[in-house]
Amino acid sequence: MVNSQLANWVRNQIAQGYTTKQIYDSLVRQGYNSQDINEAINFSSSSIKPLNQQPKQNIGLYLIVCTVIILVISGSIFYYFFFNKNLEGNNCVYSDDRYLTCGKSWTIVSEGKEYNLTKNKPLHFPQGENKLIGFTNLKDLNETYLLYLEIGTHELSEETSRRAVGSGIVKGFTGEPSPDSIEECEKKTDDYDKSDCYIELASKNKDATICAKITHDESEKDKCYYGVAMKVKDKSICKNIASTDSQQLCIDLVTQVNKN
Repeated sequence: MVNSQLANWVRNQIAQGYTTKQIYDSLVRQGYNSQDINEAINFSSSSIKPLNQQPKQNIGLYLIVCTVIILVISGSIFYYFFFNKNLEGNNCVYSDDRYLTCGKSWTIVSEGKEYNLTKNKPLHFPQGENKLIGFTNLKDLNETYLLYLEIGTHELSEETSRRAVGSGIVKGFTGEPSPDSIEECEKKTDDYDKSDCYIELASKNKDATICAKITHDESEKDKCYYGVAMKVKDKSICKNIASTDSQQLCIDLVTQVNKN
């Protein structure tokens, strides 16, 4: 039968890091017989781990803590570079968690609602994808873009505005002198060059009747009416736009511009 008092003493010695040989030799010198010593050592060794095994546990805990810290830091870096970019100019990002971030401050309108978008400050925009949105720079009313919003990166430009079905832009054209007459536009042979000329002339002269001369593409005609409506800040002109979505967005933008 194991000597409980001796077993407790052995357990304490093991917990302090002494080896079983050191404990055995010490007990022999104290006069204990070898059978009692071995029984106490065997009993105590099965119920406690010596201190020389503890560092392994500490190393495991240390590795877990370090792994967690690395994951947190890596996640923060990943978020910063992929979701919190410092955008510039007309670049925008719409994330899958419905946040819109742009490299410039815009006033945007969608479905009759207005939002103030601050440069590089994510704006929660829960309407979702495939919504027609107008981006207006109130410091320069000639800078307005339209976009069908999708998850991903966008650059607001004349091209992206053209791709918005039945919609147009207000941004002035460059590269050629501004037209002075309808005759100048009629001399152009390419239909789209001609419509671009009509659009710019209509906006310049604030004359929506010029838009009726665009007959080859309904969306180009819509673009023309849109430009004049924004130029003269008259939402009644928007009613000439064939596309229902673009017509409503035109009305919303003109209303918003008239407030400022």
